[in-house]
Amino acid sequence: MSISEIPRLVRSFYELTDELRRLIPGWQFTLDGKLVGDLGEALACYYFGLTPLPAGEKTHDARAPDGRRVQVKTTQGKVFGLGLERRHFEHLIALRINREGEAEVVYNGPGWRVWEELGEIKSCSIGVNRLRRLDAKVQETERVPRQNADPPLQRTLHVASCR
Repeated sequence: MSISEIPRLVRSFYELTDELRRLIPGWQFTLDGKLVGDLGEALACYYFGLTPLPAGEKTHDARAPDGRRVQVKTTQGKVFGLGLERRHFEHLIALRINREGEAEVVYNGPGWRVWEELGEIKSCSIGVNRLRRLDAKVQETERVPRQNADPPLQRTLHVASCR
């Protein structure tokens, strides 16, 4: 591979984002760092029956069918960024998308549990494994229930199933 292939690869990114916009209207899937976040929000809305809030909402991304306000965070790595400042969101759904296009629900629970876990730490990020351990403490009644059972209810969600 040489540097001369970069334009072809960039074009393929744009083709991909165009296709994502056609498949899942309402998100821009821009290549400015928001692509993974938009994909996570779209998946969470699909699987959990969330209604997106207007763009520009600072603390929450969507509303659950029961009225709870939900922040959706997505990563492809080992850490979830929670924003530049501490915002106390009502509920958090955190997804991790792997290179195969599968999305794992790492956390689905009240936002206060996350901030309580972080304590006085100034960091506005939390590791995937730490968030998984915290998710194990969440009661079923505290979770936003899965609305879309296609594919069957499982911990790992598949991006291809959104079609």
